[in-house]
Amino acid sequence: MVTNRLAEKIKELRVAREWTQHELAERSGVTRESVASIETGKIKNPSAEIFIKLAQAFNVPPEALYQAAGYIKDAQLTQAHQRTPEELIELAKIALPISIPVYPFNLYAEYGIEIPNYVEPLEYVFRPRSATRIGKVIAFNVDRNCLEPVISPTDIIILDSHADIDSVDLIAGVFDGLPHVGKFRKIAAEHLFENSHGSYKIQSFHIVTKVIVIIKRLTLYK
Repeated sequence: MVTNRLAEKIKELRVAREWTQHELAERSGVTRESVASIETGKIKNPSAEIFIKLAQAFNVPPEALYQAAGYIKDAQLTQAHQRTPEELIELAKIALPISIPVYPFNLYAEYGIEIPNYVEPLEYVFRPRSATRIGKVIAFNVDRNCLEPVISPTDIIILDSHADIDSVDLIAGVFDGLPHVGKFRKIAAEHLFENSHGSYKIQSFHIVTKVIVIIKRLTLYK
């Protein structure tokens, strides 16, 4: 997980060279706004390319910044000189989590998981790259009482369109024009969707997608 040490490290390196944020931006090719956001901790997960650009501007091994961010340990720094810039970028892409856009739940009823690119997300959540299939997941901010206490209004659900659905899995679905979250049940030959509002035949749902993660505002459950 990224720590505040990254923000401190970037500012420490910049101040040691007597550079302003604007000067660092010009030398690195990273925008001044991004530099400021990293130093204040607003950006906690910079892209691999940003790590490389900042490291090159400071003339330090990129691993020094990865270490400050908490992605690698001291021992891994000893091999820095043996890696090419391309290898370092790939290393960062493996270590860094991926960002998943979060949208209002009503958009799930309108678009499913195919949200148009022009729609701005509410925020982003981050997941380990090794646990996420890039391009197949999306998140929604639940704003309805569907399945309390498992899922409450304001919780975030992450959906995987390619995940297999089995009995008792949590799923999101669209019924009668509204998005719902519930449990998938197999009873004899029937497939049912169950939540706080009742039990429905799965065939009644326009869209059904597996919920792979629930993000409570304080706790993450899988």
